Amino acid sequence: MGAQALWLVTALVVANLPFVIKATMLPKVTEGGLALLLRLLEWLAGFLILCGFAWFLESRSAPVHAQNWQFYVSVLCMYAVFAFPGFVYCFLWRRPGL
Repeated sequence: MGAQALWLVTALVVANLPFVIKATMLPKVTEGGLALLLRLLEWLAGFLILCGFAWFLESRSAPVHAQNWQFYVSVLCMYAVFAFPGFVYCFLWRRPGL
């Protein structure tokens, strides 16, 4: 049970990193729609890196179990739910002076 909880906490942290860290891949882009697009691309890159690492660990311990598209859509939706607190903090939280 401990390894599963560790994976869930890791996914929660990785999903929120693009929204919590102020720096993006392009430092000049900080506001507007392009910043949202860039953060979503970083979020997707984090998802792909996390999935690749999970696949690597599974392949080292046993043969990789083939999955259908429903599995990947469910995992992507769960990852999006994990990213919601960071998205709210970055784009929807009402800051003083706005």
